[in-house]
Parts: sequence; structure tokens; C-alpha cells
Amino acid sequence: LSQPGRDADRGPWVAGVSVCQADVRVGREPCAAVHAIGKFIVSPPDIRGGRPRIAGTGVTVQRIVGWSKLGLAPEDISNEIGYLSLAQVYAALAYYHANKDEIEAAIEAEAQEAAALEAEYAGPKAEA
Repeated sequence: LSQPGRDADRGPWVAGVSVCQADVRVGREPCAAVHAIGKFIVSPPDIRGGRPRIAGTGVTVQRIVGWSKLGLAPEDISNEIGYLSLAQVYAALAYYHANKDEIEAAIEAEAQEAAALEAEYAGPKAEA
């Protein structure tokens, strides 16, 4: 028997049909394609101010880290945001841990900016 072919972007193929598609056609769970981890996180300068985000979404690494710091497990984040796979969430967390100083600095800068905007635009606080 010959070995199935492999398409780098779409997973294994046999006789011109994706093995993953064939699995779905016969009622099995689709197989997982092999993905390069580096393709999960992008940071083009013209989107989201260049902040690293999950490719194909507007969800930034900072947002995933924020949810994680609130106590959400990666599985919870993936379940709550249905279009994020567990692999995408873990990729964002891996990116954070590999670039912790950069991401923490961005989180702190965002918090300072939010505090400054709140101070500028918030009305007088009511006293109890």
C-alpha cells in the first residue's frame, strides 16, 4: 500500500480527497491537520496597533492573557469564544510566556491609558 500524500496546509490526502474530509463523510470526527505553531500568532502593524493577535481573528494575545489571569482555563476560553480552537488559545499563551516582558509592558501601558482616560472623562464621584 502506498502512503497517503500530505499537503502542508490541509493535512493528509489520499486519491485527491482529504483524509479529514473522508472522515467527515463517513461520520467520524475529522482528523487534525498538522499546523506550524508560528502561523497562529500574527502582528501586522496596521491591525490592532501591531499588537500580537490570533491569526484570522481580532483577539489579541493580551486579551487571552487577561482572561487567563482572571482564572479561566484555556479550555474555558476556547469554549466561551467558540471560534477559537484550544490550539489557538495555547499558542497565544505560549507567545505570552516567550515574550512576557513585552506583553506585560503593553498590558501596563494600556492600563495607564485607560486610567488617564477615565480620570479625564469621568464625572465627579458621588460621595457616600
